[in-house]
Amino acid sequence: MAYKRISPQPVAEGGTGATTLLINGVLLGNTTGSIAVTAVGTTGQVLTGVTGGAPSWVTPTATLSASGTLTNTQIKNLQTAPITAVATPGAGKFIKVLYATCQLNHGGTNDFTNPGVSALSLFYTDNTFLSSGSGAPTYNTAMPQDTITASVTTIASGFQAQQPYTGIPADMNNRAIVFQLDNGAGNIGGNAANNNTISWAIDYVIVTI
Repeated sequence: MAYKRISPQPVAEGGTGATTLLINGVLLGNTTGSIAVTAVGTTGQVLTGVTGGAPSWVTPTATLSASGTLTNTQIKNLQTAPITAVATPGAGKFIKVLYATCQLNHGGTNDFTNPGVSALSLFYTDNTFLSSGSGAPTYNTAMPQDTITASVTTIASGFQAQQPYTGIPADMNNRAIVFQLDNGAGNIGGNAANNNTISWAIDYVIVTI
């Protein structure tokens, strides 16, 4: 019996339904239709699923870092003069903080006093807490009040990463991240020697709205 060669071999017969396949493309099923092939991804891209559609190559959001040191003068004036930690990201974007840590660098002379019982916190520049935009203003404390007034060099323990975003409030658009005290009871005082400082580091991503 003579067999006739069918080209391309249809999917129903165990073939791909295609005569050529893009080199380095990824094959995509198409029920009984010819197999589809993605474009070729570029270095660093990952294939990401799309509900009800074909996956596509995307470039992962880069994790960025910022760090610095709050001077003694800056710390004592934070209530009225917030210090920018991360600059505005640009229109249509917001900053999502992933992790932050702070360290009190004790000068060895005397301690800060904290009459307002204030925590060192991260805010957007409109004083919005780094929370999900609704409900209690949680997950924003960078350094609790007892660490600020410690008598030795101390690292703030367990910075609470902000809540997952259920939505993006409009007031997060193009806002810088600043250090400020979390209530209006007054500035940090004490440390007459003016030799205590606070080092800080933040990991964050820029998200397009």
